Amino acid sequence: MKRNNLLIIIVICMFVVNVKADMGPPIIARHEVMVTNKDGAKCYNSGSKKDIVIPYGKTLTIDTDVINGYIHVYYDDISCDVKSSDISSKTQKFSLDDKSVTKITPVRAIILSKTGLNMRKGPAVTYAKIMTVPNNALVTLLYQSGTFWYYCEYNGTSGWITGMNGYFGYDGKETLISHNAMKIYSSYDKKAVIGKIPANTEITDYVNLVIRSEFDIAHYVSYNGTIGYVEDMMYQTTEQGKIKLLKDYEVTNEDGKLEKKITPQELEYNMISRYGALYLPEKKLVLGFNDDEIEYLKKVDVKVKDKGYLGEGIFGEEKVSKLENKEEVKEEIKDNVVNKTNTKDIIIICLLAGIFITLTALIVIKLINNKKNKQLTNKNEQDEYNNKEV
Repeated sequence: MKRNNLLIIIVICMFVVNVKADMGPPIIARHEVMVTNKDGAKCYNSGSKKDIVIPYGKTLTIDTDVINGYIHVYYDDISCDVKSSDISSKTQKFSLDDKSVTKITPVRAIILSKTGLNMRKGPAVTYAKIMTVPNNALVTLLYQSGTFWYYCEYNGTSGWITGMNGYFGYDGKETLISHNAMKIYSSYDKKAVIGKIPANTEITDYVNLVIRSEFDIAHYVSYNGTIGYVEDMMYQTTEQGKIKLLKDYEVTNEDGKLEKKITPQELEYNMISRYGALYLPEKKLVLGFNDDEIEYLKKVDVKVKDKGYLGEGIFGEEKVSKLENKEEVKEEIKDNVVNKTNTKDIIIICLLAGIFITLTALIVIKLINNKKNKQLTNKNEQDEYNNKEV
């Protein structure tokens, strides 16, 4: 059941990514802009045969991002494309309380654009530039607005940057597996092959690109000293356990030729998220998902190993020092001791409370019985007195 749920989630995620890619210009926070070109802004693709120029100073509305230097605008009954250089946001103030803004879990990212990336006052190129964040700079993403705009912090400065063209990537937390041999490209557009990752190789030094291009490039990796872009690879999840092969398992190469055969035996495995495949670390092989050939003996959920900071080895970021790790362990142990102490205190308090309640109940019962006995004694004495009178 767990494997089926995992596959369903993966399919949905892939569907969402592909839908976004096919929906046209990326959506941004809807806002007003004004024409800043003294000669006005010429309309393109307006559906009208005559040339339309929107006068200087006129207010327009936009809700899509810039594509190839043009942006789609709405003006009265006109809907057309204008040059982004002809317009600017009417107000340069953008609030994080805007309904288009979503708070995300803080994540470190790296700027991949060789010329750096502009940080702006709002989530659109029509907002004023604050600064240029340089190539290979590490930033912290805090909020998202629209499709590809992120609010980030860099060296004490905050603003909005775009990840529309794969300009930055997320820290890679899980292990990647190359099911087949993978080419490493020098650039995002596959212009040159600079290296190769063998089949069934683990990659831990990488960042995930924000979006997929038409070439389906998804990761920026380091392998044996080569740094570059690779096509989407499989993710190894945190599930590990033991399996038993029930039949001979044939391993074939890319041409379909038999390379080796694995006889029925018990093997350790790591689950791979895509297609529910299994990775056998000791054999450096990926097995296809097939319940008829595999018996699951046990499953154990384990944490992904801590790789330290983003891009260690790729971008020169230092690892967490052993001293820091020791301090973290000490703090964790201290917290555990405090938690255990608190638990003991609670148990003792509960026991004392129980004893107090029991004693109180016994005293109340004793008082009630004494009262009843006293009333009975008084009644007997009254009866004896009455008998003597008679």
